[in-house]
Amino acid sequence: MKKLIVLLILAFAGQTVFANSAGGNDTIAIEISKDITVNWTIKGSKIVQDDVFLKHKANKKAIKLQLIDLLSDATVLDLEACFKKGKVTKGDVAFYLFDELFNVPYPTAVGKAFPDILLSCKPPVGLYDYIDANRTVVSANMHTFYTKATK
Repeated sequence: MKKLIVLLILAFAGQTVFANSAGGNDTIAIEISKDITVNWTIKGSKIVQDDVFLKHKANKKAIKLQLIDLLSDATVLDLEACFKKGKVTKGDVAFYLFDELFNVPYPTAVGKAFPDILLSCKPPVGLYDYIDANRTVVSANMHTFYTKATK
């Protein structure tokens, strides 16, 4: 009898774990540097604006140049997003966080205009593909724009 109860408990516990992983939590933590981690929704393809985000927002001046430097990180993450053809990189997440914190004026800061905006997807179509192909140039343009803007 005790074995049957234990088996039922284990079976129920297994179903609960499966239900939680199948239905609910689509948020993961992404560490883009030792100092900067964000929570990311897989289904929504965006940064969660939670306590972690608010901490970065309160500290945005201190992490601004670090985020720009992180744009060049081409480490591929196992994530897809509506705003990019390929997999999302750590540099993409750094840019996304930067854009959320500073609202980047793309033509002047990035060096290219992106007119196509999908209503279902916030970043302009082609922006992250352009960043992928031009990480060094985009990082340099952002450095120039944002260091000039702060002087």
